[in-house]
Amino acid sequence: MRDHHPDARKALSFTNVEVGGKAVAAGLQDSLRQFHVEFVENNVESLLIEGDTAIEQTVFAMKATPLAGGQPSIFRGRTMVVYVRYKDSPTGWVSIRELIQPATN
Repeated sequence: MRDHHPDARKALSFTNVEVGGKAVAAGLQDSLRQFHVEFVENNVESLLIEGDTAIEQTVFAMKATPLAGGQPSIFRGRTMVVYVRYKDSPTGWVSIRELIQPATN
């Protein structure tokens, strides 16, 4: 969670928006309790850096394997992430906004 701002907002879908770093952490923890997650594709389409703000647009695919057993599934989509410089981050940057657009085909 050191890569997320305390005021982060993450829109996973039109009806599922996590507001605040604690909500983002809870969502990640819930997912990781149920699935082993592996990024199988991460193609940065664009990256814009202006001062203390960066915007990244990426096409991604994640493989989720249920920890309780069962077949893995692949989730594909595009994400736009806004990063800001943040002194408490190990990289100097944290995400503050993220919008995920699931692939439709």
